[in-house]
Amino acid sequence: MKKLTALFLTMVMVMTILPMMAFAGEEQRQIVISWMDDRTGEDGQYLRDEFVIKPFLEKHPNVTIDWQPTQDITKQVKIALGAGQGPDLMSIDGPSDALELYESGRTIGLNEAVEKYGWDKVIYDWALDVATDKNGVITGVPAQYEGMLFYGNKEIMDAHGWKMPTTYEELKTLATEIREAGFVAPMILGTSTIPRRNEWWYSTLFGNYAGREATKDLLEGRKTFFDPEIKGVFTTYKEMFDLGINGNQDTFAVTLADGRAMYYSGMTVLVMEGDWFVDNGVQNGVDQYVTLPPSFREGVPQSYALSVGGCYVVNKAVEDDPEKLELIYELLDILYSRPDLYVASLEAGGQVNCIDVDQALIDNANLLEPVKEKLKITDAAMEAGNVGHCTWTFFPQDVRIYMYEKADEYLIGDLSLEDYLQAMQDMLDKDIAEGKVPPVM
Repeated sequence: MKKLTALFLTMVMVMTILPMMAFAGEEQRQIVISWMDDRTGEDGQYLRDEFVIKPFLEKHPNVTIDWQPTQDITKQVKIALGAGQGPDLMSIDGPSDALELYESGRTIGLNEAVEKYGWDKVIYDWALDVATDKNGVITGVPAQYEGMLFYGNKEIMDAHGWKMPTTYEELKTLATEIREAGFVAPMILGTSTIPRRNEWWYSTLFGNYAGREATKDLLEGRKTFFDPEIKGVFTTYKEMFDLGINGNQDTFAVTLADGRAMYYSGMTVLVMEGDWFVDNGVQNGVDQYVTLPPSFREGVPQSYALSVGGCYVVNKAVEDDPEKLELIYELLDILYSRPDLYVASLEAGGQVNCIDVDQALIDNANLLEPVKEKLKITDAAMEAGNVGHCTWTFFPQDVRIYMYEKADEYLIGDLSLEDYLQAMQDMLDKDIAEGKVPPVM
């Protein structure tokens, strides 16, 4: 009898537990969040894994992150979303892309998440503003801020008695001396396979040739691409190409990696890249001078072409899965709620999110000297108002894509300057009329 009673009780327990297990299984369904990004450096990946993905997955063991690295996020996202597919979460180039993707109905507005998690309390106002459309919809959450800087191999420059150039004339003189000394080139950008690297130079020249106010006037319709201050951005870039300042008239045939490798090995002397290159120098054993890019026109100060270096956007399709959507918001919130991640990014020589943190955290951080120097330079430029407009933040997407994709044709003479400028002006006129130009600071 005892055995029968025990068997009966066991059956009752099993019958009770099985529905509970089934219910738990329904509550803990397996969810895959696909995340596409072209920020694939080792330090950045480590910080993302250690500070963001790892704690998130520990809290949500039923979730898998499908990490999708890519070399050209702008192109890949347009292809994927255009085909009605694409990742759930995307780290795209910047606000102009976020605005275009939202306007085309491919991504969702993020106001609800920004308000719920209080990101507007920590993200810089200017960064959030440029990702907000004319109707007040926040189309992307700003990632890090960044800008363009000049770098020089300190060992080589000291050995030759060279100084970092502060004007275009000084740059031309230095470039001539570098070539006469037998180096492959003064610098090589390398745009093969990724032509959008051209916009690094265009962003620099809009700030340091056209100037802050002239660029603002262009984007708000008071000037055109044919005004001397704006047209000079393109004629100066062509002159640099023809003079061999930025390579050997074959930048379009050199990859970014190969161009960087020539600098690391001492075959070239200078580099023009963003804040991120501070860490590249450290990782490759190059002791570098770090300065603002030169002034390219008299009366225009050396400036820091400031930008929102990327925006997080969410695929429109995720709206149909509220549980996944909330998980994505929670994942993003980690990026804006962990001061230790901000400090770790600085200590690694990397970039940091567009958030306002206690200065004491930065002062007490264990920063590399090149990072300290970079912060000193960029903070001073921002305090003085010497900041320009990076194209991937402040220019409409169609204009900036045409600008960098057609740059090589223009440089080698297959596209006339007049046709190049007119095509961009036609696009810009239409974008201004339709309210598609990001707010200009």
